[in-house]
Parts: sequence; structure tokens; C-alpha cells
Amino acid sequence: MFVTNDVLCFLVQIGGLGMQATTSQSIQKTGKKVVLAGLIFQLFIFGLFIVAAIKFHLRNTSDPSAVTLRTPRLQWKKHMWAIYALSVCIVVRNIVRIAEYVQGAHGTIVQNEAVLYIFDATLMFLVMAVYAVIHPATLLRTVRKAGKATLSEEDGVPMVNRPGYLQVPGRQNMAA
Repeated sequence: MFVTNDVLCFLVQIGGLGMQATTSQSIQKTGKKVVLAGLIFQLFIFGLFIVAAIKFHLRNTSDPSAVTLRTPRLQWKKHMWAIYALSVCIVVRNIVRIAEYVQGAHGTIVQNEAVLYIFDATLMFLVMAVYAVIHPATLLRTVRKAGKATLSEEDGVPMVNRPGYLQVPGRQNMAA
């Protein structure tokens, strides 16, 4: 859902930029509003992503999922805190991009290179650097390794396919 909406935001922005390539002043003004709407909608969608991440974090903390329960080495909270920190970077960058677009080509942000380096390049570098160290694929590898460890040596049938494997005291059977 979030990726689809993000792509939609980019398409709206591209459409608005295309409208600005015309000679008609009214269509150019409309195009500028379309791009701005695309930028604001992108920020809104990212806000919804953050809310969904927080809800997941709270729910998985209070009522851990089967994967969390059967994978004790899964450090999912570290990844969630990385998401929160990097989300702040992305939100700040998007707000600066909106302000930059509203100010136009002669605005303070465009005229001051340092602002662009700090609020665009540096923030995106931080996002990439943190994800290089705390890469999301480590979660998948940990879960896969835990899944391999649950194979029965006797018959090779995964334990997750056995009745009651994911059953936790006080809960309904999660294997169903």
C-alpha cells in the first residue's frame, strides 16, 4: 500500500512538472499546485507509514507474534528504532523539499547550497549509512535460520507443520 501510494505521489509530481512545461500561464500555475499536492500527499503517506510502524511495534511488544516468540535472537526492536530515527530524517527532508518548492528558484533554500547539503544530502547519507549497518535483511536471515533449526531430524518435516507447534499457553493455536 505504501509503495503504491509513493509511486502515485511521484507520478502526480511528474504530471505537475509536465504541466509546467507548457506556455500557458494558467496551466503552469495549476502544474505547480499539482506538484505541491504530490509532495504534501507523499509526506502524508509517509506519516501513515510511521503510524503503522508504531502500531506494529506496540502490538508486537504487548502481544508478540509467533515469529518473535520462536526466534529469540530476533532483534526486531533495534530495527524499529532505526526506522523511527531514519523516518525523522526523511520527514525533515520532505518538509524542506516542500519549502524549497514553495519558495521557487529564487528562494533562500535554493540559493544557499549549505542548506541543501545539510537537509538533503546529509540526511539521505545518514539513512543509507544506518541501513548499511542495520540492514533489514538480517531479520529475514535470522528468521530463516530459526526456521531451519526447527526441522525434525527424524523425518525432515518442518515443526511449523506439526499440530500445536506455534501454540502458546493462553492463546489459540496459531498454526491454523
